[in-house]
Amino acid sequence: MKYHKTNMAPIRGVTLVELMVVLIIIGIAVSAAMPSMRASIANSQADRLKSELQLDLGFARSQSITLSDSISVQPISGSWDTGWRILRGTTELRNRGGTDNPIAESGTITSADFSTATPVTFDRQGRATTTGSIRILVSDCTGSRDYSLSINQIGQIVIAEVKCP
Repeated sequence: MKYHKTNMAPIRGVTLVELMVVLIIIGIAVSAAMPSMRASIANSQADRLKSELQLDLGFARSQSITLSDSISVQPISGSWDTGWRILRGTTELRNRGGTDNPIAESGTITSADFSTATPVTFDRQGRATTTGSIRILVSDCTGSRDYSLSINQIGQIVIAEVKCP
């Protein structure tokens, strides 16, 4: 009897065990990265809220000087979390957020000094008619990523970083 040699190439691939080991390693890496990803997202949210509020307060102050008129910034529906409106009298110049699309999705924006009844108001020379501060707090942040935006008598916006809880 003669045996014929065949030129069969070996089958290449991965075994089920090898595949399971790789999936377990990926799962461990993802679960280890999740807390830092959550903190990174929270820090980004706090930075965004600070930047948008600072930008709009600066816009309101600039408009008060440019238009030589009082400009106010007030929370929408009585909550800074919902968003804010920039008004010249009853004319809305700009708004950010709204009841259907709140500005602070995963944080809080609060103020003991400013409300719908007592908005941030800049006179025609850009000075604040009332001084006070607005606080931005975002859960899961790290470092000093919560902020306090204070408005002084000359209308200057002073930002202070506050240590995250």
